[in-house]
Amino acid sequence: MSKPVAEPDRESPLRSLIPFFVLAWILIFWSRFFYTLLPGIGEGDIDRVDILFAVPEILWNNIFPERLPGDSSSWANLIQRIPILGYALLMLAGAIALGRLALRGMKLNSIFDGVSKSAFAGGLGLSILSLLTLGLGTAGALSRGLFFVLLLVTIAAECFLTLRQRDKKSQRNDKAKEHNFSLRWIAVLCVCFLTPMLLGAMLPSTDFDVKEYHLEGPKEYFLAGKVHFLPHNVYTSFPFLTEMLTLCGMLLTGDWFTGALVGKTVLMAFAPLTAMGIFAVGRRVAGDYVGAISALVYLSTPWTYRISVIAYTEGAMCCYVILSLLALLHWLSLFSDSRQSSSHERGLSMLCGLLAGSTVATKYPGIVLVAIPIALVMLTTVVLRRVPWRQTTTMAALYIVGGLLTFGPWAVKNTLETRNPVYPLMYSIFGGEDWDAELNAKWKAGHARPSPLLKNPVAMGQELKKNVVDVTLGSVWQSPLIFGLAPLAFLYRKRNREFWIVLGAAITILTVWYTMTHLIDRFWVPVLPVIALLSGVGIAALKETFFSQGNDSPWYFPWLGKAVFLLLLTTLVFNLAFMTTPASGYNAYLIDYSKARQQVKPASVLLAEQAAGESGRVLFVGEAMVFDAECEYRYNTVFDYSLLEQWTSSKLGKNEWELLPAETIRQNFQVAGITHILINWNEILRYRTTYGYTDFVSPERLKQLADRWPFEEVPLPDEFNLRDWEGIDDSWKDEIERWGPELKRRTFSGDQKMKQFQLFELSGTR
Repeated sequence: MSKPVAEPDRESPLRSLIPFFVLAWILIFWSRFFYTLLPGIGEGDIDRVDILFAVPEILWNNIFPERLPGDSSSWANLIQRIPILGYALLMLAGAIALGRLALRGMKLNSIFDGVSKSAFAGGLGLSILSLLTLGLGTAGALSRGLFFVLLLVTIAAECFLTLRQRDKKSQRNDKAKEHNFSLRWIAVLCVCFLTPMLLGAMLPSTDFDVKEYHLEGPKEYFLAGKVHFLPHNVYTSFPFLTEMLTLCGMLLTGDWFTGALVGKTVLMAFAPLTAMGIFAVGRRVAGDYVGAISALVYLSTPWTYRISVIAYTEGAMCCYVILSLLALLHWLSLFSDSRQSSSHERGLSMLCGLLAGSTVATKYPGIVLVAIPIALVMLTTVVLRRVPWRQTTTMAALYIVGGLLTFGPWAVKNTLETRNPVYPLMYSIFGGEDWDAELNAKWKAGHARPSPLLKNPVAMGQELKKNVVDVTLGSVWQSPLIFGLAPLAFLYRKRNREFWIVLGAAITILTVWYTMTHLIDRFWVPVLPVIALLSGVGIAALKETFFSQGNDSPWYFPWLGKAVFLLLLTTLVFNLAFMTTPASGYNAYLIDYSKARQQVKPASVLLAEQAAGESGRVLFVGEAMVFDAECEYRYNTVFDYSLLEQWTSSKLGKNEWELLPAETIRQNFQVAGITHILINWNEILRYRTTYGYTDFVSPERLKQLADRWPFEEVPLPDEFNLRDWEGIDDSWKDEIERWGPELKRRTFSGDQKMKQFQLFELSGTR
């Protein structure tokens, strides 16, 4: 680690005005942040000030929940979480043991401080556990007993090795802790934010993407007893690092629903692992205090809570981003520390590759967010340092091998299943099974930048301005501690090499997000741990500004500083309250599990279960959020071939079909075992006004099929099935008028309504 170099303290009028500029910036940013309207929160125009005044009530209700009629919430229900927590701890213990064994194998177990070692072991171990689940699942060896044995043997092996070395003197002592009193209080605050994350992670999910593929994919693998290609769900061909951990939870519990809760709880552990990584990087940038406060800034951000309780992949992405950065800093220190051996050089090169590959195994964007940038930094370093060719090639080979070990199995899986290692991407180069040019064009249109890069500078400038505001202020789950404090890091007087590397990482991730993604908010979230580091340095700069000005500074500077830190503490309390509201996710922390399971089921799934019973099988049309369904079913996502279209027609050309003979249609549904068809027009309209949806499926088409398929429509109660016309989006109204006027209904009272669902059952089953 390079030594901080203090910049000369030049007394000037401008420097004496810095505290006032800082105070003005904080007041302006915080005011703008709290008065920004929050879209989709409650009814009417709500800003954060409205929520701020409700903070005492929110926190009180978290501890003493208001009991409503029929409410099953009770502190006694926490007993139901004990088995979930137990299985999760078993998985985490096994993963940490795997990670520590891997560090031993790379001869790195003794060179890291305790925090860094724990962070590396946890992140690397979870990646290895995911790969073991993938390998055994692909081989059809998804055995509950086998996974128990693997985890227990791994834990026992690492415990034996650790106990054998307990009397040996450590080769490297942890650096002396500074600010011990402050660090203890910061740790307590971190626990305050981790507690609701843990409780929220042990609840069922309500998010669409999670139920469509993050949990649905593992559920289908679990029920099939094997990891295999799912042609009806293209998302399950993504790298599935986090989803394999969910599958492991399902195997250990022997139940897909309970296992999903275990998997979500394990994924929540990426938050404290990320915090440890932030602390380890922060102490290299500016000491233990900055590392700890940066970890607190990250954990207190509502986005961190959200990605930790909703089984998104971004929690793992954040973890591998910061661990990759930490590994890179250790690798760079090789060139300034002559005590490091060649084995450490090889081990750190491998570790960088393993973590970069794990980032890609979490989500494809990891290639451009982490893997390529780290490779470029390493290449530039060896060139500038004039490292011998043999040494350079060895490190490069180990970096590549590490990346291939953690990401390669996913590329191999896709190649064997679809002939495309990065399916469904790069179709024009590799092609792909169950994919064609039309689906590829639809995919690219749905995941392209809103405007072509550099082709329209004026539009790009306007877009950039909008996105800056959206990311820093408008994002519902943002914290003012992130972008409100990060710019102040430039005022820190002891900026070292590590500081500029962290800044470069932040700029790189944000640039990649803006230039190479479709600009949805979750795709910039992996930069949060890096920006949190800059915010931590910004807080250190605040201390310098208001408390270290010297004897000739005005007497009121410390009081201004205390007022600023009181504002920061108030912000932490606000964030804690906000993240425990329904705006940040399903928050029934004390609910009975049986009640929660029914609460989170979509209306379409409840309707399908009631119709199909235990013996039927439903074809969902338009609906892909099917994880909660306890009946048998078939479905397809919006980017896959429509099963209804395939079973009832032959395609003649673009938007041109010919219906199959009635007997062929009957046979197709009979082979598939379909007894009911449920059509969700809400979802179809949402797709038609965004990504697009096959024109084959329409109300008019159902009329054409009435005489050809063996199904008859089941009447649904108006109070359940009809939706107020005035409550739907204008784009939906226009689409209904143009494409599906049959969905409009007028009630006896004269109110205009929209039909939401249609249910069909096999003729003669009643």
